[in-house]
Amino acid sequence: MGDIKKYTTDKIEVSWNSKTCIHSGVCVRNLPSVFDLDKKPWINPDGASVQEIKDLIDSCPSGALQYNVAGEASAEQDAAETEVTILSNGPLRVKGNFQVFDQDGNKLEHKQVVSLCRCGASKNKPFCDGTHRNIDFEG
Repeated sequence: MGDIKKYTTDKIEVSWNSKTCIHSGVCVRNLPSVFDLDKKPWINPDGASVQEIKDLIDSCPSGALQYNVAGEASAEQDAAETEVTILSNGPLRVKGNFQVFDQDGNKLEHKQVVSLCRCGASKNKPFCDGTHRNIDFEG
């Protein structure tokens, strides 16, 4: 699902799914040496250490950013439990080892983190698209 772009070095591959990104800005605010909207490509995986990139991506609220590190098991394999967090005035953040299916049983996502719409206004349901900010959703 989605338009997934990959940015690769010999140490790390960073992928970004534009369809599940809620444009929270966590990446560009907290690691601008890697995530810079004014540059092409906008993701530079050589702009910080692998650990800094992993830490930032682990904080991505939508899960639109993912990583694979050369020689490491994927984060999906390491996820022991599934966590669901209600974000203040925002989506449900689901993190762990899980899959999302539509009403017909078609697999939509298989990632470590997704944000699911709580406001009902997303144009990318069941995923959050950030619309909750525009409609002043409180919850």
